[in-house]
Amino acid sequence: MERFVVLLYDRSNECITADEARKDLFTRKGRAIDNIPPSSAALHQHIKIAAYQAGFC
Repeated sequence: MERFVVLLYDRSNECITADEARKDLFTRKGRAIDNIPPSSAALHQHIKIAAYQAGFC
């Protein structure tokens, strides 16, 4: 799931985890803080919330 989110933000990125992609996109590409992927912990919480909401719909 993390790799999918990384590819959404930058298709040419070789990073596997969201934390690696955050560091890479922020330092190497000079992107604004709003245009980088969420941290791994935040991403996992979003996934849990989405799964919980999908179960009740």
